[in-house]
Amino acid sequence: QKPFYVIPDSLPNYGDKTHRYLSLREEYDALLPPDPDRSAAFVKSLHKRTYKPLYQDTMPYDIYNCPDDPPPKYPIQWNIMDVLKHWN
Repeated sequence: QKPFYVIPDSLPNYGDKTHRYLSLREEYDALLPPDPDRSAAFVKSLHKRTYKPLYQDTMPYDIYNCPDDPPPKYPIQWNIMDVLKHWN
């Protein structure tokens, strides 16, 4: 009998471990192996609008790509009244 498929990076005691699901995951993991660039491109394609920072000179990071090492005072906060004034 074929050994059970082990889902990459899965937690051992969590998630569906049935033979049916493991076989399905094995099939799809072979069709769509992990590809961070493909995943990032797909997520980017889901953005309907591109929001640009109101104060670009004071925004030290890309709001769509969270930094691995956050800068001081991350995330930046704004006065709620300023946000509401520039809503649309």
